[in-house]
Amino acid sequence: MSTRSKQLAKEFKAQQEAEELARKEQALELQTKNEKAILDAKTLAREAPKIWAKFCGEFQKQCDEFNADSGGIVLLVAPQNSSQIIVSRVGEGKPSLRISFAQTDYRIRFGGAYGPAKNTELRIKVMDGDSEPSLVSDDGRAVDLEGTVEGNIRWLLGLG
Repeated sequence: MSTRSKQLAKEFKAQQEAEELARKEQALELQTKNEKAILDAKTLAREAPKIWAKFCGEFQKQCDEFNADSGGIVLLVAPQNSSQIIVSRVGEGKPSLRISFAQTDYRIRFGGAYGPAKNTELRIKVMDGDSEPSLVSDDGRAVDLEGTVEGNIRWLLGLG
């Protein structure tokens, strides 16, 4: 063999090894992403119902506190089933919210008679880089649970 052909064979072998290494790295990256997706799905299945329960509990707590401070029953929280609550002001024609939790896609939806036009949906999801799920808005920003509940109560009371 000539020196040229030895050099070409060496370069070709190095190229093949580099391509094989790149394929292995891509496969490992894909496997890692798949494992993360599976782990996130299991985490959501386990933790999303807990976040929903905390969300409902926070509505109940804040409404109870407001009612105690106002000296009367102004706000009611009425669980409809395991995935829906109604939060309303006492009185005919007063605003109310129907808040539901979709256990298939982990969304919390707001609606109902006289419901607010904005913040009509939140998601429970595992954000990139996190291991625990968070409550997020439509645009993907993390949402403060207590602040969200307070904002909806303020809306029900006509305070903004």
